[in-house]
Amino acid sequence: MSTLTDQWGLTLDDYTADYIATQSNNSMNTVAVTLLAYDTLHLLPKEIRYIYCGSWSRMRILYITIRLSVWFYLIMMLYTQGNNFLSESWYAILINANISLYKSLGTVIIPIVIKVLLVIRLRAAWEYNRTVTVVLYIFSAAEALIYAVNATFTIIRAASTVLETVLTIVGFAVSYRETKALASTFGKRISHMKTFTPVLFVFYRDGMFLFLPILIHSAIQILTIFHLLPSTPAAARFSSITWNVWIAVAYSMAGARLILNVREAGCKVEESLITGPGHSIQFLHVTDCNDEESLSNAEDTSNTVYVMPGFGKIDGRV
Repeated sequence: MSTLTDQWGLTLDDYTADYIATQSNNSMNTVAVTLLAYDTLHLLPKEIRYIYCGSWSRMRILYITIRLSVWFYLIMMLYTQGNNFLSESWYAILINANISLYKSLGTVIIPIVIKVLLVIRLRAAWEYNRTVTVVLYIFSAAEALIYAVNATFTIIRAASTVLETVLTIVGFAVSYRETKALASTFGKRISHMKTFTPVLFVFYRDGMFLFLPILIHSAIQILTIFHLLPSTPAAARFSSITWNVWIAVAYSMAGARLILNVREAGCKVEESLITGPGHSIQFLHVTDCNDEESLSNAEDTSNTVYVMPGFGKIDGRV
């Protein structure tokens, strides 16, 4: 090991480790941005149809805030990293603005909003079971209140996400089991769920899409905080990676799908997430861009009761 140090007391090994960490983060960030770009292009037709047309609404404001804030954060981060053409004053302004944006939107507002919506839908998927409701609210409140304490917050968030992930998997398993009499193969059962309970199916898909990355990120943070990783070059390189970009991308993708799911179902947020049952009818597939007309179409089916094999009576509301 080199013992030579510079004027700041750093050795050659320190610079080597910093270079490796920078290269690893740049590679991982590039992959994350590429994934988000693909997701944005993939959802663009639905965004044009269900988000950008018509008058402004809470869902549209929330959707655009989620999408644009994450993109702004990523663009500013990539622009300022390794940029030697900016003056010190402009560099400090951009860095501080990006940090403030990430602290306010990236770590508080967007995660809390999306997590609350998913928890409410999880409660609805369990048919508003009292025990499940109480446990979910206790863990969600603990996760929000202990946010300021980093290590403890990570542990609470991991425990909360484990609970939510398990409930999501069990709920999906129960719904999947209910299709046993209707289909003989896994593919046919999944196809049946997509057809007759699309909102519920999309919730399970998007819920796991968000819960699993948060769970993995929390586990990585716990291993790093308590120095549980082995003392190997590979472990050191792994622990040097900053996963904030991936978490921001996961929230953006899951949040966008959650809101598009509600819009495609032709209903209001509170109808779909709070007052509606877990099982839902097919999407209304609204073809125009008029919010009021689409919502009135949804209201026309609000008092209808459908009978589906394997699912019993299903309220027409979503």
